[in-house]
Amino acid sequence: MLKDILASFNSKLTFLPMQIPKTLHIEKTLRTLEKLSEARETKDIAAADINQILKKWLDSKNLSMKEKKLLLFAAMDKFEEYPDLNPLWSQIVEDLKQSDRASLIKAALAAYYQSYGSSHSKTLQSILTAKMDVVNTNLSDALENKKIFDDIATHEIATTILESANPIDELKAVKLSGLLFSSRFMRESFKVVANQMSHFGYQRDKLNHFKAVFFSENDQGQEVFTLNGYENLYAKALLGYWDSQAPSKELKEYLKHLFLSNLRDPRAFPQRWSLVDEQYQKIIKRWLTEESFEMLIQVLDAVADLGHWNDRKDFWSYYLENEYISDSWVIFGTEAHIQATKLQREGLLSKSAGFARFQRGQGSVQANHSVILLKIGELVISEWTHSGRVRMFTINSVHAPEFYMSEYSVNSIRFETGYRYYNENKAIYINHNSNWQIQVAEFIRKHTGISHEILKRGYY
Repeated sequence: MLKDILASFNSKLTFLPMQIPKTLHIEKTLRTLEKLSEARETKDIAAADINQILKKWLDSKNLSMKEKKLLLFAAMDKFEEYPDLNPLWSQIVEDLKQSDRASLIKAALAAYYQSYGSSHSKTLQSILTAKMDVVNTNLSDALENKKIFDDIATHEIATTILESANPIDELKAVKLSGLLFSSRFMRESFKVVANQMSHFGYQRDKLNHFKAVFFSENDQGQEVFTLNGYENLYAKALLGYWDSQAPSKELKEYLKHLFLSNLRDPRAFPQRWSLVDEQYQKIIKRWLTEESFEMLIQVLDAVADLGHWNDRKDFWSYYLENEYISDSWVIFGTEAHIQATKLQREGLLSKSAGFARFQRGQGSVQANHSVILLKIGELVISEWTHSGRVRMFTINSVHAPEFYMSEYSVNSIRFETGYRYYNENKAIYINHNSNWQIQVAEFIRKHTGISHEILKRGYY
């Protein structure tokens, strides 16, 4: 029975989990809820108070108006979950229809936002439409202006978020702030925003509004609107438009920072991207692969002569520009790593750029020499910036280097005993002699089906 469930129930409400004494303090709790629904912050309130009220009703079938108001603020999930509470819900609905109390109608508004999309919200929608003369004129005008009780309400709010000069203020005007900022209504509005952003492309003001609303923080530095299962919508909103075209370099950096600050690098933290569609992951991975090459050149320019690297860069650029490189990772020598860290600290290198370094005492390498790891099809490739061979491994080779480690031994990258040519170790190395590019391109074509343009003309 529901009464038994409530007696043992101690999990936290999604909306309002705060430690409150077991003795009922309805006045205090209600004031807290009302303040939190207005505040630009989220706090947790324990389920114990709610459960005790519900148990009281199951025993007596009678509650005070304040207790019913508290349930409107904080127990809509219970009404949806437990059919046994239908008679109580009917009582509350009747009270709302008969009431002229502004505070009760505001509680009903909070309940409407929290239960949006359910049968309960439809009931509240009808009641609230008829009760707008009970609340103050500013609130009723704002609710009417945003069509909050129409079926297009979430589209109106989405438009407000993207086009209003002060979206936060307009959301507050219709009581979409504080705890209600993460309500179902707001999350449905977020879906509309994400769909719109994925289609209209880059408009600086809209992107800035999106950031101001959905990446805002409260006074404690906590995000007000958290991902909470909406990772794919964030990806759609910020990355979707760029599936078939490239943003400017400035915008790309801005979008990478905005998105990676929440989900981190998808190559190094794939579990955090598990809810994001592959099409959006490919976009950010493509940008990060480009970033690896740009970063390598930027660092090399500071620590070494680029002469050794230019021919190699030109060769690998074909695979990069045609999006055949699915993963990349840079390993810096000591001096190069210091320079990369310095450039990042000074803001001259992207904050999102990830890279590794060679371990000390694990093989000899000059301080300004570096390696870039690439994944093309089913091959893992290591390419040196200076003297060094191209090494290629099938991904199931025991000697293929792993991606996204923070440190590497030189010996693990240079491992080559017994495999000048492809053999049972499923690996090969090729020296940078005359026309080395054709040998490398042919090996890649043979094992991946991906052909380089030089194979058509027979020279580089």
